[in-house]
Amino acid sequence: MGVLKFIIVQITVSVFCAFVVNAQGNPFNINTISKIKTDEKQFLSMIYNDHEKYLKSERIRKKKIQAEQEEILRLKKIAYEAKERARKKREIYLAKKEQERIAREKEYARLREERIHREKEEEKRQELERRRVVAKIDVSKQRMMVYKGGKLLYKWKVSTGKNGYHTPRGEFKPTYMQRMHYSRKYNNSPMPYSVFFKGGYAVHGTSHVWKLGRRASHGCIRLHTSNAKKFYHLIRQNGKSNTEIKIIN
Repeated sequence: MGVLKFIIVQITVSVFCAFVVNAQGNPFNINTISKIKTDEKQFLSMIYNDHEKYLKSERIRKKKIQAEQEEILRLKKIAYEAKERARKKREIYLAKKEQERIAREKEYARLREERIHREKEEEKRQELERRRVVAKIDVSKQRMMVYKGGKLLYKWKVSTGKNGYHTPRGEFKPTYMQRMHYSRKYNNSPMPYSVFFKGGYAVHGTSHVWKLGRRASHGCIRLHTSNAKKFYHLIRQNGKSNTEIKIIN
């Protein structure tokens, strides 16, 4: 727009000068007019060429600016994409770390529960061992030793099966207990504090205390009634499942 204004001003000045010369009474001849026209054409041509150069330089400048802006946008896009990749990579990394943390916590919890379970089982086992009752009956010696938690509590005389009657050997668990039992097989004979361990065989009290220390029963294991009572209540306190009756020799 500035160049066009300049051209318009130059034309206006030329016309004004011609008018002034004509007004002062200076006539124009053909050569003068031709010269003026030639000068104007040359001037206009120069102005046009300058204007084309200006337009060309403007186009080059604008293209350069546009190229720079496009390069800036491209670099910004690259930077943004790199930032997004880094963000996603970090999110994946943090998610993986969180999963690993949760997995570790679960594993720690599982191991802790297993440890607690083992400790409880061990405490239970130790408690059962402390309460474990073992009655050892030595038929050859007619003696009965009672242990609790491995510690000897009692040593009593007993009577086992006399000649013709068998007392079973082996390791047994109490199967049935009765404070007062009467034997149907042997004339309702009283069997106080009976602890049955195999069929009709039992450890029980007897009034025939003078026979203790030798074989005198029909196969059962006889004890002094007071001792049979202690044995009976010892099993009740510690459980039949935690009691063993071992008959040897």
